[in-house]
Amino acid sequence: MTTLMAESMKQVHDRREMVQEKPSIDEWVIGVLQQHGTQTLDQIGKLLPEVNWAQLFLAIDRLSRSGKISLWSPGFGDYLITVNQGQRPAA
Repeated sequence: MTTLMAESMKQVHDRREMVQEKPSIDEWVIGVLQQHGTQTLDQIGKLLPEVNWAQLFLAIDRLSRSGKISLWSPGFGDYLITVNQGQRPAA
Protein backbone atom coordinates (compact mmCIF):
# COMPACT_ATOMS: atom_id res chain seq x y z
CA MET A 1 0.00 0.00 0.00
CA THR A 2 2.82 2.42 0.92
CA THR A 3 4.65 1.72 -2.34
CA LEU A 4 1.49 2.38 -4.35
CA MET A 5 0.94 5.67 -2.50
CA ALA A 6 4.56 6.73 -2.99
CA GLU A 7 4.36 5.97 -6.74
CA SER A 8 1.13 7.93 -7.04
CA MET A 9 2.66 10.94 -5.26
CA LYS A 10 5.72 10.74 -7.53
CA GLN A 11 3.49 10.82 -10.64
CA VAL A 12 1.64 13.90 -9.33
CA HIS A 13 4.98 15.61 -8.61
CA ASP A 14 6.31 14.73 -12.08
CA ARG A 15 3.17 16.16 -13.75
CA ARG A 16 3.50 19.39 -11.76
CA GLU A 17 7.12 19.76 -12.86
CA MET A 18 6.14 19.24 -16.51
CA VAL A 19 3.46 21.92 -16.27
CA GLN A 20 5.82 24.37 -14.58
CA GLU A 21 8.52 23.86 -17.23
CA LYS A 22 6.21 24.87 -20.10
CA PRO A 23 6.25 28.65 -20.63
CA SER A 24 2.93 30.43 -20.23
CA ILE A 25 1.21 32.24 -23.08
CA ASP A 26 2.08 35.49 -21.30
CA GLU A 27 5.77 34.56 -21.43
CA TRP A 28 5.45 33.69 -25.12
CA VAL A 29 3.87 37.06 -25.89
CA ILE A 30 6.56 38.94 -23.93
CA GLY A 31 9.24 36.88 -25.70
CA VAL A 32 7.82 37.65 -29.15
CA LEU A 33 7.68 41.36 -28.37
CA GLN A 34 11.22 41.38 -27.03
CA GLN A 35 12.52 39.50 -30.05
CA HIS A 36 10.51 41.23 -32.81
CA GLY A 37 9.69 44.62 -31.31
CA THR A 38 6.33 46.36 -31.52
CA GLN A 39 3.64 44.21 -33.18
CA THR A 40 -0.06 44.26 -33.95
CA LEU A 41 -2.35 41.60 -32.48
CA ASP A 42 -2.54 40.04 -35.94
CA GLN A 43 1.25 39.85 -36.22
CA ILE A 44 1.59 38.28 -32.78
CA GLY A 45 -1.06 35.74 -33.75
CA LYS A 46 0.97 34.76 -36.81
CA LEU A 47 4.14 34.46 -34.73
CA LEU A 48 2.34 32.23 -32.19
CA PRO A 49 0.20 29.91 -34.35
CA GLU A 50 -0.20 27.36 -31.53
CA VAL A 51 -2.17 29.92 -29.48
CA ASN A 52 -5.82 30.50 -30.34
CA TRP A 53 -7.28 34.02 -30.58
CA ALA A 54 -9.17 33.82 -27.28
CA GLN A 55 -6.03 32.77 -25.37
CA LEU A 56 -3.99 35.48 -27.10
CA PHE A 57 -6.56 38.19 -26.42
CA LEU A 58 -6.78 37.24 -22.74
CA ALA A 59 -2.97 37.19 -22.42
CA ILE A 60 -2.73 40.66 -24.02
CA ASP A 61 -5.44 41.92 -21.65
CA ARG A 62 -3.67 40.45 -18.58
CA LEU A 63 -0.27 41.81 -19.60
CA SER A 64 -1.69 45.24 -20.35
CA ARG A 65 -3.54 45.47 -17.03
CA SER A 66 -0.40 44.39 -15.15
CA GLY A 67 1.68 47.06 -16.91
CA LYS A 68 4.02 44.61 -18.64
CA ILE A 69 2.96 45.72 -22.12
CA SER A 70 1.44 48.85 -23.63
CA LEU A 71 -1.18 49.18 -26.34
CA TRP A 72 -1.87 52.21 -28.47
CA SER A 73 -3.76 52.99 -31.62
CA PRO A 74 -2.00 54.95 -34.35
CA GLY A 75 -5.44 55.77 -35.76
CA PHE A 76 -5.89 53.21 -38.54
CA GLY A 77 -8.10 50.76 -36.66
CA ASP A 78 -5.45 48.46 -35.24
CA TYR A 79 -3.53 48.50 -31.97
CA LEU A 80 0.23 48.40 -31.64
CA ILE A 81 1.57 46.33 -28.75
CA THR A 82 4.97 46.81 -27.17
CA VAL A 83 6.72 45.44 -24.13
CA ASN A 84 7.37 48.03 -21.42
CA GLN A 85 10.91 48.85 -20.37
CA GLY A 86 12.29 46.84 -17.49
CA GLN A 87 11.04 43.47 -18.73
CA ARG A 88 13.75 40.83 -18.71
CA PRO A 89 14.22 38.62 -21.78
CA ALA A 90 12.45 35.29 -21.60
CA ALA A 91 14.79 32.41 -20.76
